[in-house]
Amino acid sequence: MLDELNSKVVTLKILFKTRLMLKKFNMCLCFLSAHGLFTAASLSAEDIAMKMESAAPATLDKEDILQWAKLHLSQVGTLKEEEGGFVYLKVDDEYIEQLGPMLSDPRYEKPPYFRRSDSPGAHISIFYVNERRQTGTIHEIGQRYNFKIIGLAAVPQKTHEYIVLEVESRELEQLRKKYGLSPLLMGHQFHITIAKKKPRRH
Repeated sequence: MLDELNSKVVTLKILFKTRLMLKKFNMCLCFLSAHGLFTAASLSAEDIAMKMESAAPATLDKEDILQWAKLHLSQVGTLKEEEGGFVYLKVDDEYIEQLGPMLSDPRYEKPPYFRRSDSPGAHISIFYVNERRQTGTIHEIGQRYNFKIIGLAAVPQKTHEYIVLEVESRELEQLRKKYGLSPLLMGHQFHITIAKKKPRRH
């Protein structure tokens, strides 16, 4: 019940993330709460939004994005393998489709994971191709693994900056250890890349 109520509050913040809209949101929420109207079982976020003037979806801060992802997106994925040997945990593409547009910088764009019909889309890298020479066949392909969202970070590269959703998973760490590898891929936190920033033009 509490998670459902929190979900509606976060959804409302997405709709009204400007100073004026937040002020109206807080006033509306206080009024509805005082009159016993805002409960998890009564009004939906959409019901309340329709009672206020419309607003275009806006960008969110880091904590809002994390909260929205935890409330709305599945934290379970399926282990898959590309023909070349790359092994990854396939997760909901909504991690990219929904979270990317919430970022504040207009230079952020969708990462290049949808170019072909067999591209991985949103995913968590588990075994790189060069590691497969050591592991041999991965017998767990097709199995499902749980993970937990823990943070949002910017990862600068030479030509681009990537925004990643950091996750942790004891299950995935144990999987890598089973095949004689370090618990984390190259010592880095497991993550889902949700956006790539275009370089500035000079």
